[in-house]
Amino acid sequence: MLDGNPKSDTLMWNIIYSHLTTQARYVFLVLWLCPLGISKL
Repeated sequence: MLDGNPKSDTLMWNIIYSHLTTQARYVFLVLWLCPLGISKL
């Protein structure tokens, strides 16, 4: 699924993200940002 190419990975995520609903986007962002916030503590 991920071939290690950042550009193609980003494109894939943009395609997936564009098909998500607004609520799903919010949940996705929370799940993505929480680990980043924890890692900075």
